[in-house]
Amino acid sequence: MAKVLTAKASVRCSHLAPGLVGVSSASRRLTVAGSSVLLVADVQGASVTCPATNTDPNTSTKPCTSVAAVAATVATKLTVGGSPVLLDPLKGLTDGGPTGTVTLSASESQTRLGAT
Repeated sequence: MAKVLTAKASVRCSHLAPGLVGVSSASRRLTVAGSSVLLVADVQGASVTCPATNTDPNTSTKPCTSVAAVAATVATKLTVGGSPVLLDPLKGLTDGGPTGTVTLSASESQTRLGAT
């Protein structure tokens, strides 16, 4: 059973010095240990504070500034307001470069709620 991701999860980009994704959960209907669960809408488009400083137009390398796409694992039965909650492992892309190669990962510490 996969862990349900919450607003306390550490969501990062895959640069060598990983950036931190600023997730904030609008969902207050379901919490785990006082932290709101995450939905796709909470991560999609979220800002990224990325310490990667190399910008090279020749290789399209650039720091991440936002989450471009979330192709996440979502719960099949656990929903909030009709939207499925996100599960670990989180998958997605940022707008960082090289384009299409900078991925997302999450680290969730809560162990109270899991779903499939």
